[in-house]
Amino acid sequence: MDKIKESDLYQPIKEYLDSLGYDTKGEVKDCDITAIKDDELIVVELKKGFTIELLYQAIERQNRKYQHRRC
Repeated sequence: MDKIKESDLYQPIKEYLDSLGYDTKGEVKDCDITAIKDDELIVVELKKGFTIELLYQAIERQNRKYQHRRC
């Protein structure tokens, strides 16, 4: 059996968000998936596992979010 790749995770997540009425795009800037509905933005980073590097990446992106809101 072949191992699952991160790219294999894209389609089911996209279909789910689309079914909820989001306009879903893949590979926008540094984000694997972005989904927009009304004034709500969802950003999805596809990963097969959890690492400390992933946690640091999430913190960095959260900080960027707040920096953009203050501008």
